[in-house]
Amino acid sequence: MTRPETARTNGALSQGPVTEEGKAHDVVIRGEDHDAFAQSLQCFTFDYSPATVREADLVFEIAACRWRMRRLIVMEKAAVELEMDRIRSTEEGAGLSDEALYTKAFATEAVSSAMRQIHRHESRLRRSGEKARIELEEIQTQRKEVEDSLMDAYGVKTVEQLHEAIRKNPHFVPAKKSQQNEPAISTANPTANPLMPLAQPLATRAA
Repeated sequence: MTRPETARTNGALSQGPVTEEGKAHDVVIRGEDHDAFAQSLQCFTFDYSPATVREADLVFEIAACRWRMRRLIVMEKAAVELEMDRIRSTEEGAGLSDEALYTKAFATEAVSSAMRQIHRHESRLRRSGEKARIELEEIQTQRKEVEDSLMDAYGVKTVEQLHEAIRKNPHFVPAKKSQQNEPAISTANPTANPLMPLAQPLATRAA
């Protein structure tokens, strides 16, 4: 991780988390089911087990993209049914079956245009969600590698013990196993150690 990336990570962590309820209001539209979104977010959180603010933000982004994709399905259905109702109200459409109305609705420019826009938005959301997932997995891999290295250096066996050891002695510089041309990991200056912020638990930041 480069120094600019480290600075961005430190900045994000220093601001502390925004409540999930507050962020949900930016995603869930009035009339939509807030509880359904909360349950969806809870499932993604359980699957990915975020341990830092940045990880939690990426999990939320994944859940938000999925929620917006579900909304597009509703919009697609509404666009077709609205056009079906319009055709049914005309002399030409009176008495037609739902299947015939469905076929005619899809042939209209109004529905075709709506579908094109919906599918563009769907593709964009799918890409955004996938990008967030990849970034999340990369960050979690980096964090776990650093945690494993630090646990070995501090002589502890769990992440919880590691956090407690760092809290009690933040200026301790653990000596790594001798590896040529590889510097020791320093906790005295977190900005000098790009992965150190990732080892800080989400609960600590929220506190």
